[in-house]
Amino acid sequence: MHATPLAIICLTGFVQARTPLHAIEATELGDISGKRVLHLQCHIGRDTLCLVRRGATVTGLDFSSAALNVAQRLSDETGLKADFVKGTVDQAPDLTPGPFDLVFTTWGTICWLPDVKKWAKVIASVLAPGGEL
Repeated sequence: MHATPLAIICLTGFVQARTPLHAIEATELGDISGKRVLHLQCHIGRDTLCLVRRGATVTGLDFSSAALNVAQRLSDETGLKADFVKGTVDQAPDLTPGPFDLVFTTWGTICWLPDVKKWAKVIASVLAPGGEL
């Protein structure tokens, strides 16, 4: 018997329109339709494309070419369109200057940040007046 890798099951579920967002994330986001969103550390783009499904125009940023290749394939397969940009969080002001109505990131990404104050300054620099994290 051949086991199906968990990653394939998760991506299959996503392609079939299941959301990867936790209930608390979905609730906190509220209605984002029509908003311009930057998803920092987007990895393979599941959450990025989930935000597109919720009606936002989304740009995903990640440093991994391999992850962004998967993200683009997911975008192509689902027909959900997002821009994917290769770069580090520190490069966001130059690569994805905005302004964005919302910067989205999940709590699992924060542990990878070497300087939270610098991260916050980057976010502030790409947000529109009144924008949210």
